[in-house]
Formats: sequence, structure tokens, C-alpha cells
Amino acid sequence: MVSKRDKILSFLAFVVLLCVAWGFVATLQERGASDNTVSLDDGWNVTYLENTYHVDDASLFKVPFRAQRGDTIVLENVVPTYMPDHAVLRFRTYHSAVDVAVNDSVFYSYGFDDPREKPFLGSGINYVLMPMNPIGKKLRIRMIVYSDDSFNAFPHFDFLPEEKSISDYNAVHLKEIVIGLFLVIFGVIAILASAFGGVWFRRSFRMFMIGCVAFLLGLWTLCYTKLIQAFSMDFAFNSLLEFYTLYLTPVPFALLLYDMCKTSEKAWHGIVLKIFAIAGALFVLVSAVLHLEDIVQVHDTLSFFHIYIFIGFLFVIVHVLPYQKNTNLSGKILSLGVAIFGVTAFADLLRYNVYKFFTVRNAFFETTWIPIGVLAFVMLLLASYLYYLKDIIAAKTEKDVLAAMVYKDSLTGLYNRTKSSQIFDVLGRSNSDFAIISIDMNGLKVVNDRFGHIAGDKLIRVFGSVFKRAFDGIGTAIRMGGDEFLAIIRDEHLKDVDEAIKRMVAYAEEASSRTPVHLEAAYGIAYRSELGHVSADDVYREADKRMYDMKMSMKSDLVRR
Repeated sequence: MVSKRDKILSFLAFVVLLCVAWGFVATLQERGASDNTVSLDDGWNVTYLENTYHVDDASLFKVPFRAQRGDTIVLENVVPTYMPDHAVLRFRTYHSAVDVAVNDSVFYSYGFDDPREKPFLGSGINYVLMPMNPIGKKLRIRMIVYSDDSFNAFPHFDFLPEEKSISDYNAVHLKEIVIGLFLVIFGVIAILASAFGGVWFRRSFRMFMIGCVAFLLGLWTLCYTKLIQAFSMDFAFNSLLEFYTLYLTPVPFALLLYDMCKTSEKAWHGIVLKIFAIAGALFVLVSAVLHLEDIVQVHDTLSFFHIYIFIGFLFVIVHVLPYQKNTNLSGKILSLGVAIFGVTAFADLLRYNVYKFFTVRNAFFETTWIPIGVLAFVMLLLASYLYYLKDIIAAKTEKDVLAAMVYKDSLTGLYNRTKSSQIFDVLGRSNSDFAIISIDMNGLKVVNDRFGHIAGDKLIRVFGSVFKRAFDGIGTAIRMGGDEFLAIIRDEHLKDVDEAIKRMVAYAEEASSRTPVHLEAAYGIAYRSELGHVSADDVYREADKRMYDMKMSMKSDLVRR
């Protein structure tokens, strides 16, 4: 049992660790951020379908048109005079081909070399190294959009020093980097641990599903925030990775819920969750085929995915969570995690659509909220799983204890008559030789009559200890009841029977100083091989007969005649 003091110390340690981590992240953000960033937010002229729109303030500018696939948009401005040396122009594009020119001389181009009529160009951050002496010259950015939603809000255009162009963006999104990398690493560890653990622990399926959810959402976080560009500058590949990690996530999530709801009295819950998982896998497969065949590009299926997710979360909230709240602590923690993730995902869905349809240019609406919700969700999933394991281990321990009570004698700790019957059945089905030693302790009635039953119990415990010690590693020591004991010797240890008997006699002599009467016993040994192919009960009866013959021949005053 954990004391209150230990709980307080653990909480304080967690708070200190959190503060240290927060300070570390803040230090990295400060060191990585650029203090010489020039944002070009005014003075733009936007030309679309021969109409030109002037932008006085990009943060307040609402795009007055809805660009269609294949349309061209031209943005023109003048390179500012206060631009840093060796500057890089940084801006984001969505599924668009783009080129950048100074005084009509193109020095950067992306996406124009794709020969397809409807190329999939992906989205990403463009880092454009400016030519020498561009100050005061005309800057032109031409975009050809290949998605109806490629130009909903006016992009951010920032000039930064070359050495800070990438670290500044990473510093701004350091929270997402830390969460994304943590989820990916945690997911890989969980998947590998459960894969190896599955060989010996069948309930590792839950940990495997948790690992899959964490890995997929961690990778999606890195892709969505474009931090994946630290590893790959291929916008198309990065975007495919972004969409399919997102599309695949509901599959392990539904299977996880299915596994946790298997004990539900409503079997149809599990059926619906399995259907949901299968539907998710089919959705990924169909969207992949349509994309590869250039029929429907993957980003055009996002609305269908949103509907699929909305239906799924609605089912979970209405039918799954109420059941989990009525279960054990593991189910309640799971309910909390799913609720946090559901609220975060639904809020982010609203954010995305507000940003998409209302062309709002605001940092609040441009940053996804899902990573924080995912982190809380995965941590609560892990806590739920750990409590689940604790319950399983406790139940197994209780089961083992009860099983031991069935086969163990409570007074001596030796096996009991029930266990001997089980062993007799096994021996009866085999053809191998074995020996049974029937032992009857002398003096129990005398001790009970003279010194009471407490002393009699002590006599039994002392002899039981002697008996077990003598036959340890050689045979199975059993107390049949009262003063009767039994040893079962398998074929491979038959040669050690005489030596074990000698040890029992010697140990009994040594232990007599702790008992009110001299510790002694009569015994009889019978071998299956000397009786023919008989049952274990037949061998036991012969050993018991020989034990009584020995008892009758003993000259001890403790023997009842």
C-alpha cells in the first residue's frame, strides 16, 4: 500500500520534472527563434481571372474569390528595403505549383515539371533563397492551384536569415515537435514490446493497438505541422503520409475499443466496432486505389473521412462511454481519454472548417489542437491499460492462491489427499515404474490426550517439515490427513528411496528435541514393478499394508495397538 507521504513525493517529483521539461522547451524555443524576421503583410496585389485585388493588411484580408482547380493566381509586391542579408523567403503552399521571380526573372519553381493533367503536389513550407541585391525590386509569386481549397486564406510571407529559416519555424512549433516525436517513439516501443510480449502474454493485443494509435497520430502530427520536412522535402510524399496516417488511425482505435468492450452485455456494441474498423480499412484501400488511378486525389476524400469520424465518435459517446463509466477504474480512465480526444478532435474539426470556409487568417485557427488531445488520450490509454493489467494480475494471483488452497494442506503446507488423487490418475495412465511410501506418524493420540490439540498440531507441523526436507527433490510429499503421510517417487528417483528414508529418520531424531514426545514413524514401501502393471491405488494399498506391518513390529510405547 502506497503511503500518503510517498504519493505527495511522487506528485512533487512529477511537478519538478514537468517544470524542467517546460524550461528546456522554452530555452530551445528562445535559441531557435529568429529576432530578425520581416513579415511582408502589406502592399500586395493579387490577380485572379484578370481581376486585381490590393491587400493593405494581409491579416485582415479576406480572399474575395474561390479558386478552382487549374486556376492561376499571381501575387506581386516589392522586396522590402529592411530585409536581412542572405535572406530566405518562407511561405506555405497547398496542392499548388509555384514559382518565384524578381523583376520577372524566375529563380525558384516547384511543381511545374509534373506532366500529369491533375498532378498531386502536396502541401509544405517553401524555403526560397533570395538572389543577390533584390531590395526594392518587383517580387512576383505565381501559383497554379490543383485543389478547390488551395487558396482560402492569404499566406504568410516571411523573410529570415538563411541560418535561422528552419530553426525559427521549428521553434514556433516546438510543442508539436516534442509531442509528435514522443508519440512516435512511444508507439514504436509499445508495438515492439507487445509483439515480443505476445509470444507469452496473450493480452498484449491492447498495448499493440495503443502503440499503433500513438505511432500513427504522432507521425500525422509531424506531417500536418510540416515538421516532417526535417527528414523529407518531397511535398507529395509528405502529404500522402499525412493523409494515410490520419485515415488509418480509426482502425486500431476501433479494435482497441472492441477489445475493451468484449465483456459488455450488449454484444452488438462489439459487432458495430468491428464493422467500423473494417469500414476504416476499406476506406483507406479505396481512397488509395482511386488516388493511384488518378480518379480522385486523396485530399478530395477528406470530407468523407470527416463524416465517417463524426458517425464513429457519435456511436462511441452514446453507446460505448456510458458502459465504460459503469465498469472498473480502467474503463473509467478509458472513458475520460476517449472524451478528451473526442472533444479535441471535434473542436479541431470545427477549427479546420472555419479556417477553410471563412478564410480566417489567424494563428489560433491555423494551428491544430489535436496533438495536445492526442498526448492526453494516449497517456490515459496507457494508464487504463496498466490498471487493466493490474486487475488481471490480481485476478490471476487470487486464482493461483485458491488453486493452491485446493491442493495444499493448511497445517503443514504439503500437498493434500486431493492432489494425491490427481497424481494417481496421471500415474495410472502411464507405463512407467514408481514407488509409493505410506507413512504413519507415531504418538499423535498420546500428545493430543496429554498436552492438547495445539501441541498435537505442532507435532504434525514438525514432522511435516522433516518429511518434506527428507524427500525434497526426490518425490512428492503429501499429508493424507491426521497422522498419515504419503511420498510418491517417480521412476528416475527410485534409486534414492532408501537414502531419503534414512534422512527422514535422522531428521526426525534431530527434531525430537522440539516435540513433547520422541518423533518417529512407521513406513511401508511398494513398487509398481514388483506388483505388475497395476493402478496407483493398488500400489498405495500394498504400501499401506507394509506400513502397518512395520508399525505392529515396532516396540515403541507410542504405537497404538
